[in-house]
Amino acid sequence: MKKLAGACIIVSPMTISVGEARTDCSWVAWTKNRLISTSEGKIHDEVTWEVHSAFEKRAQCVELRERLWKEAAKEVESTPYFTNLKTLFPDKLSAEVPDGSWEKAFYCLPDRIDPRRKLPDFADPRSKSVEAEH
Repeated sequence: MKKLAGACIIVSPMTISVGEARTDCSWVAWTKNRLISTSEGKIHDEVTWEVHSAFEKRAQCVELRERLWKEAAKEVESTPYFTNLKTLFPDKLSAEVPDGSWEKAFYCLPDRIDPRRKLPDFADPRSKSVEAEH
């Protein structure tokens, strides 16, 4: 028993320090809107970002991301100029629009990542690598 108690004491400080590191990071829900259109023989690729909310826990952010996806999917389904709707719950919606395509992607990113700058390759919404860091 004494050996086991000693092991717990050694492990506990490591666990606490990891836990403290995680509390420094908050999670931010983002939506990326992309419209690719063709007019006058030119391709226009327009990307905009919306920031929604920040959360202490990733699970809270994911909950909002899923709700935003569902709301957007309902809206797109009821809009007649969107055709060939493709869904990837809870990450992405895409459709064809007159003269182009439309896409909406949903992200939960650590607060240190601002996707309006170049989004790192590892920040794919389906990727767990961003989360593994926190």
